[in-house]
Amino acid sequence: MVLFSKPKGKFQSEGENPTPNVVRLFRDAKGREIVMTTEPIRSREEAREQLKRLEDFFGAPVQPLWAFCSGMSTWIDCIIKNNTDPELTQGSMPHGYKYYEALNQMRIDIRKSNLLGRLFYAKEQLRTRMCPVHKGHYDGQAMFFQKCPHLCDGTGWLRERQQDGGYTGISVHEGQIEGGEFKIRDPETGEWKKPE
Repeated sequence: MVLFSKPKGKFQSEGENPTPNVVRLFRDAKGREIVMTTEPIRSREEAREQLKRLEDFFGAPVQPLWAFCSGMSTWIDCIIKNNTDPELTQGSMPHGYKYYEALNQMRIDIRKSNLLGRLFYAKEQLRTRMCPVHKGHYDGQAMFFQKCPHLCDGTGWLRERQQDGGYTGISVHEGQIEGGEFKIRDPETGEWKKPE
């Protein structure tokens, strides 16, 4: 599976042959015009058809991110089993024998990774400029409570684009019991409010 590849088709500009509720995306490598609607997808079958069109365009499989993650997790499980199951370890040298013991820790690191969340979910570019305060290292206080004035968002790396914005994948709020009621502090205003 190719995660990223340059499109093989050609994009058509917005001004050419505009059609209501249809976006003409491109002509594929064979010259066929591929169109996708802007209407909401109404069924799994329709979603599969849209994915097929994207696969034609990219010349590679296109899947939801969870499907890729599931495939990687299955691969990790197979490599570990291939190196720990007595029936599978007899005879030849198992694939992955040099690194299989590190795979479970890698799985945890991947699931916790703010970098991967920013790249895949927030669609940020890789941050390449080090924060002068946090110097390339994670700081939970700066990520969740006291925002870094340099906009590293607690990652230790400065945003590449102004519109990128502190993706964490989780929401953490400071809370307290006040007058018998639980309240959280609004990170923007600092006011204590009941959770909605």
